[in-house]
Amino acid sequence: ILLINIDVAAIDEGPSDETEKAAFLTENSVIDVIEDWEEEGSSSQIPADFFIPAVSPFSDGFFSGNYGEQLNTFESGVYQELDIFRDYNSAMSLDMSLDDEFSFTTTYGALKMGTYTDETGYQEVRMRLRSQVFRAADAYFKDKVEVFWIRSISYQATISYARPSETTDDTIITAKISRIKIKPVYYYDGILDEVETVQSAFQSAVTVIDEKQYENRYDLINGIYTYVKDIAEYNYPALEAAYNHTLTGILLDKYEHKCTCEGYAKLLKWLCDYYGIPNGMVIGGSDVNDQGNILVNHIWNVIQMDDGQWYLIDATWDDTGENSYFLAGNNTVDSLGRKVLESHLASPYFSYSDYEPFGLPILAEEGYIKEKPVEVPMVEGLKAEPYGRQKVKLFWETVPEAEGYLVYGRKNGSYGYVGMTTWGETYTDVNASEENNNLYWVYAYVTDSNGKMRPGLCREYAQAKGVCPAVTNLRAASVTGGVRLAWNASRDAEGYLIYGMNGANSNYHYIGMTTRGTAFTDTKASKTQWNFYWVFPYHKNAEGKMIVGGTPKYVYGKAR
Repeated sequence: ILLINIDVAAIDEGPSDETEKAAFLTENSVIDVIEDWEEEGSSSQIPADFFIPAVSPFSDGFFSGNYGEQLNTFESGVYQELDIFRDYNSAMSLDMSLDDEFSFTTTYGALKMGTYTDETGYQEVRMRLRSQVFRAADAYFKDKVEVFWIRSISYQATISYARPSETTDDTIITAKISRIKIKPVYYYDGILDEVETVQSAFQSAVTVIDEKQYENRYDLINGIYTYVKDIAEYNYPALEAAYNHTLTGILLDKYEHKCTCEGYAKLLKWLCDYYGIPNGMVIGGSDVNDQGNILVNHIWNVIQMDDGQWYLIDATWDDTGENSYFLAGNNTVDSLGRKVLESHLASPYFSYSDYEPFGLPILAEEGYIKEKPVEVPMVEGLKAEPYGRQKVKLFWETVPEAEGYLVYGRKNGSYGYVGMTTWGETYTDVNASEENNNLYWVYAYVTDSNGKMRPGLCREYAQAKGVCPAVTNLRAASVTGGVRLAWNASRDAEGYLIYGMNGANSNYHYIGMTTRGTAFTDTKASKTQWNFYWVFPYHKNAEGKMIVGGTPKYVYGKAR
């Protein structure tokens, strides 16, 4: 049983009385009208008769472990902005301004009377917006299972248009949906009070899994899979309880670790994400009606193994002592004699079937066969440092048996291959994000007897932004009338910002900047108290925004 991740309910904040609405429209030259529609989107649980048109399961192949990579430009913007709700203590809503993409033509009379809502142009724009917001949110909540407290979203739209100074009811007006306000809908009251407890329980799960040593990806995935099955109890009698459908049920003692298939799949995905294993969740079912439509009532996981192929894991169905669905392929047969391609019919829609379908992974034809392990030690001592504009440099300890190293990373929420090296124990990523931390994993590899590349493991990730590195050799000298600072140049820096404190008890504040060389004199420095200084390098990105790097430990001095 599976909860759907999207609710749509617009909030009526506009004038409802026609006289009031008319006054509202005529008193302004540029009008904002709050839309007063109210729609039922996806409910909290897929109803028993929720069917999706049948598709060839696992047939698209455009899947890298992240549904967000399949979104168009607008959808990607919504996807990225939804990340604001990670700040569950303060982010109560999200306002987004829209461009002219959602414009429609109508008459002033239709706008005044509200009859534009019945027109084809408006309906087309409204449904296009609805489907793209749904698609972005669907992708986000399938990719970001760690944001577990949000069941769905609601949104409210604002329509804007410019009214000419002289108008009649027949005047043609171009209006647009200019803004949306998105709000989270939580699984149940009180779930925000459980967030830290769930996060702590997850770290406890990692501690238990880390108690064992894993020689390869297969063993690590088996450890994760076994842990999820051991901790979970499928909750047959209380499927309607909201905690069954999110991570609170499976992780918290207060709910006795009871859950539905969503609990199994979400915890397995979160753990695979933590260990840097490419994976994803897929929804679907095994029953088809007379029209060939799938009854959607189940969710499972897919895992990419070190051979590059995708395999199915269904911890829910395997929680009976069998392992029929552990790293299964299309032709894997279960205890009932069914093949995976018959028992697990995948849906490219997660909640709302009028949007562009998602690409799903192509499963391997046969189940994964564990070969005799190739001994590849784990990479240790991984470090990441800013190395200039869009650059991050990685360092790690030598793995003597390694033929080379594979570098994977998560940038702006997307996990994927970054590069590889067969030269030493360093690698520089020249396409790093400047504004967000880039997360990196490095895997040593050897080539087996079949010529296949066999990577080891990377226990810990390292992170850094692609910004100018902190200046080195920062020093302060007393000079007549001030304190002179000097430092060694930072790679790719276009200038330097100087911050400081005039006395230990004063406020930290901006002092000045320079784009000429690597020295600066503070002519307002105190002669009687110590002045403390920090120097930050910066560069400007393609939009001209100043991207600031780090700083070393402060230096101090007094004016002479």
